[in-house]
Amino acid sequence: MSIDSSSDLTGSWWFMASNSDDEKLIEYGIPTDGIDFEQYNVIVSNGREIQKMSFVRSNKFPFERTHFAKVLLKKEIHKRTWFLYKIKKMEVYMDERYFHGNIQISK
Repeated sequence: MSIDSSSDLTGSWWFMASNSDDEKLIEYGIPTDGIDFEQYNVIVSNGREIQKMSFVRSNKFPFERTHFAKVLLKKEIHKRTWFLYKIKKMEVYMDERYFHGNIQISK
């Protein structure tokens, strides 16, 4: 699913929302009507489609049910488009130290 953006996007990051009142969904004005956040999370990509996303666990991380995401973004940038993906509910580790972690752009 894609949504038009009112401003230019960089195509260099993504985020995950686990509820409809997520601060980034509100900040960027991204509607999530019809998504059951009891069952699903939403991945939002800034200006590029996600080609591949995988989730891995780390032996060094103290919470065994938490995943890290590895993302491959498609090469083509769409400066005015948000891309939304609905995924099964899971815990994914995200904070400032991980903000740009494990993101690659297809060649």
